[in-house]
Amino acid sequence: MTKLPRPTDAELAILRILWERGRCTVRQVHDALSRERPAAYTTALKMLQIMTEKGLVRRDVSDRTHVYQPRLSEEQTQALQRARAQERTRVERRRQLWAEHESRLQKIEAQLKPAQMGIMSGL
Repeated sequence: MTKLPRPTDAELAILRILWERGRCTVRQVHDALSRERPAAYTTALKMLQIMTEKGLVRRDVSDRTHVYQPRLSEEQTQALQRARAQERTRVERRRQLWAEHESRLQKIEAQLKPAQMGIMSGL
């Protein structure tokens, strides 16, 4: 399975509709989105097309009206987001530890330089 991108807030709004209602047409998604804030039909259509390209939703084209469904369940998406957040935390902690290590090394080097200079001047 290819790595799925993190859904944007707008994509999550559409996914929530699909998780709640199941398979939906663009019109059904548009109607649901419009209840929360005004949105053009073409905006809903374009978002669903982009989400299909990203692999966030699947499109059934077997009928005249295309029907969309989420690729992952809400629980799977939440688990994926939690795992990504944990990985970001781990990476940030590693960077922090590396920066602390570098800082300590620089302090040690700064202390050693005068001592080394004293040794060299005695030669």
